[in-house]
Amino acid sequence: MRERKYIPIPELMQAYSLLKKGDKNSNLAAQRIIFGTEKISFEAKGSVSDCYIQWLQCALQDAIILELATLPPYLTAMWTIKDSSSPVYNRFSSIFRDEMSHMGMACNLLAALEGEPSVTGQDVVPQYPGPLPGGIDPAPDFEVKLQRLTRYAIRDFRIIERPKFEILPLPDSDDLVPLPDPPDSNGDPTIGDFYDAIKACVESNVQDGDIKQERQIEYIYVTKVTTKQEFLDAIDKIVREGEGLADSPKNPSDYAHYYKFTEIACGKQIVENATGNWAYSGATIPFPRDEDVYPMADVPPDGYDIPEAFDFDRIYSEMLCCIEKAWMEVDESNLRTAVNKMRDLQGLAQELMQIPIDGSYETYGPCWRYDDTASCPDSG
Repeated sequence: MRERKYIPIPELMQAYSLLKKGDKNSNLAAQRIIFGTEKISFEAKGSVSDCYIQWLQCALQDAIILELATLPPYLTAMWTIKDSSSPVYNRFSSIFRDEMSHMGMACNLLAALEGEPSVTGQDVVPQYPGPLPGGIDPAPDFEVKLQRLTRYAIRDFRIIERPKFEILPLPDSDDLVPLPDPPDSNGDPTIGDFYDAIKACVESNVQDGDIKQERQIEYIYVTKVTTKQEFLDAIDKIVREGEGLADSPKNPSDYAHYYKFTEIACGKQIVENATGNWAYSGATIPFPRDEDVYPMADVPPDGYDIPEAFDFDRIYSEMLCCIEKAWMEVDESNLRTAVNKMRDLQGLAQELMQIPIDGSYETYGPCWRYDDTASCPDSG
């Protein structure tokens, strides 16, 4: 088991570049990044091929935390919508299911390479407000916030999911809050570059015989991978449904989250037009009025010191413990427990969203803090 649970993506990309050089000294330098110690010796840790597998284990752990990081802001905004049958709520719900599936798939990919998924601990669980985990900035000085549904919240979510290239022309809409320019790259990797590197590493260094099924889990939208091609297909699915591929969207059932958030932002559904292209020109998607959204204040750094907030943190942390335990014990019943915990979170969050702060019109909200005392209850 590697010694570091979380390595910033720019460091991982540097390690990958070193590994590709193929010489002993570069391999040793890469291992020092991966393991975070000067005590690594080339002879002790194995061949260059083994190091590629170790790199993939680190990269997939980062991918798991990237997927986890979007759940709290998306769910918080979704739960501030009072009408759970509204088109905007339904789009959020679809995105949430994808993100949960992606996190589970990434856990299976890591388990397929004999790694151990980690989603617990203060050094692993994302904190809010704060940057996206992984050390990649989607916009200058960007912070992920826990906030109620507003057009500016949707702008933030579009920034998170922004693809490398805008595939569909944006509609002319006064409701569309413009996005800031992405930061000057200066050679820094993007999330897309990161997933491209994972794919390239798998294509060059993983064989069917390296894919292990014994520690994978199959549950609802989470499926096992049994071959190298299925491994690559799973990565494509995560990217296609997240930021999108170069030819996204192909059809309304699988277009990326960025486009779903842009539908919400401009108030128009994506449809195929007479020329066979996709455009934001379909049915109107009404944006919830202020009175149809709980008036939750942005959650401040360190959150709130009230019992209801701590209750939410405890159930959230138990959910994460159950997810981690599911792969540790290879027992999908722990995932069922995690799903039930997730269902409990909505009621606790909306209870907070109805408690005024110091008599003001704004209310409390969930803080999504990790509780070190939490554990997964026995599923039996």
